[in-house]
Amino acid sequence: MDTEQTTELQQRIAAIGAKERDDQWALRQEMAKRQQANDRAKLIERHRTQRIAQVKAQLDGLPARIRQAQMAASDADELAAVWSANIDRLANEYTQRLHAERHSGRPARLDIASQEAQAYFFGGQIKKSLRHLALTVNQRSYGQPLIDAESLAEELKTEEKQLRDELSQLQLRG
Repeated sequence: MDTEQTTELQQRIAAIGAKERDDQWALRQEMAKRQQANDRAKLIERHRTQRIAQVKAQLDGLPARIRQAQMAASDADELAAVWSANIDRLANEYTQRLHAERHSGRPARLDIASQEAQAYFFGGQIKKSLRHLALTVNQRSYGQPLIDAESLAEELKTEEKQLRDELSQLQLRG
């Protein structure tokens, strides 16, 4: 019986040791899961914080973009006005030359191929396209679609609303 008791005692000790090892293993597994969950929560919070900073920076940049578009439109208007005045000057030179020739007794030559004649006869049509041409010429990247300041302002208002909605949602999650 002594051997049986010893064997039984050894089995109990082995069972207790195995249970302790299993408990320790389960505890380590639980700790690892908690650590992963904490790391994931920290990562999510860091991404949320970074996105909040990005959204705030985008919101801060909107007024500057509007001012930039307004300045570009203003520059284009000034350039178109200069070109328009140049067309008017050329047309005026054409009529003055013809007037002077006619009243000096010389024959008045139409010279339709001259810049002045082109400005006189087609100046109205040319002037209609000057603002678009000025916007195209002033644009930093040739070939991009032209957006006037009013359209851009509407687009930026929509973008601002979306960014503010996203910001409020991000702040609510925190």
